Amino acid sequence: KNVELRGFGTFFVKEIKEKHSARNPKTGEMIYVPKKNKVRFRASKKLKEFLNQWKKIFIAVDTTDLKKAKKIINQSLTKKIKIGYKFGLEFMNSKKGRNFVSRLRNKIIFVDLKLNDTVNTMLSAVKALKDLRINYLTVHISSGLKALRAVKKVSGSIKIVGVSTLTSLDDTDLKLIGYNKSVKKLVTHQA
Repeated sequence: KNVELRGFGTFFVKEIKEKHSARNPKTGEMIYVPKKNKVRFRASKKLKEFLNQWKKIFIAVDTTDLKKAKKIINQSLTKKIKIGYKFGLEFMNSKKGRNFVSRLRNKIIFVDLKLNDTVNTMLSAVKALKDLRINYLTVHISSGLKALRAVKKVSGSIKIVGVSTLTSLDDTDLKLIGYNKSVKKLVTHQA
């Protein structure tokens, strides 16, 4: 059964042919592959037009499960647009997350750590990430101008993305933690 989300696209089941033989890429031996179905996605015209404005999107790899992470990446491969992959704090701190990211090749990598600490600690963190060959890294603007300038200076080819306010915070939350501005005014002020 197809599932259509208007303006977004359609998920559909693609039947794989009956049991067939294939070559095991590791051993080279012939194996039999059972019949199975796969879920596929077809983007709507509206979504394609929207994405073609930028020709680049980022897909959140919001899991600590390496099999799911690999599946997200493998199912999103395309030459039609540039796709980057965002890995958050939970993935990077998972048992095998950092190693997984270090082995990715020819991918746009966005590490969403939202760094916010002393200048020296942030500098050390950025330097420690350089071996991963990441393209983007998030830091909190609230860490201060001195920290932001220092991070930019050592970041090399890593593009630094400033985070103004967490999307989970509302005006009440901001007041509780000592801010006297609304979310909108704080974001505008920090931008």
